[in-house]
Amino acid sequence: MRIIPKNPFLRVLLSGTLAFLSYGAWGYIANSDAGHDIALRSGLVQGGMSFLLTFVGSAIMEFMVRLSKDNLKRFLMAVITNLTAVYSFIIIGHLLNGTPNIFLSILPGLIITCIYCFSYSWFLTFGHAAGGDYKMVQLVKVMDSPKLLDAQNLIAETTTADPIQAKRVIDDIEMGRKSSLYVNNFEQQTSLIESLHKLGIKSKPL
Repeated sequence: MRIIPKNPFLRVLLSGTLAFLSYGAWGYIANSDAGHDIALRSGLVQGGMSFLLTFVGSAIMEFMVRLSKDNLKRFLMAVITNLTAVYSFIIIGHLLNGTPNIFLSILPGLIITCIYCFSYSWFLTFGHAAGGDYKMVQLVKVMDSPKLLDAQNLIAETTTADPIQAKRVIDDIEMGRKSSLYVNNFEQQTSLIESLHKLGIKSKPL
């Protein structure tokens, strides 16, 4: 059973929604002494801001990991770009507000954001392999009369790759480069290798 959505937009939306619920609930609890109406308004504001920042930050990470084929570079690009963008926005807000101690104000949230950012970026770049029973398939070369579009659709439907990642895998193999992807278990690994062979693409388990 897949807990984390395969579709990038759904992953981003889920992240934003969880941020809204958790931070919104905390905003309500933290202001509950002021009465229900004020606490509810505070929770909605806190939750709304958290949703926006988490949604945008997650979208940035989803975008950045697609700009390089080197996993370490993809990971670092996603982390650095997201933290820079999000905290530039937050710091500017504090400067406009005249906050006297900006660093102490953002420190608790910065720690949580860093943990989330590192975890999300790690999942996008390395995390598919950390799923315990995940298996890897390497596409080696294109054989005679390949059905590349069928292979792309097969990859998107049966592996951890989304449609954009599936196209990138096919583009790599079409250009003569080896490419790898992950499936959920040994049975899917074997089935995918056999199906790709029928579609004119040689692959092997890793």
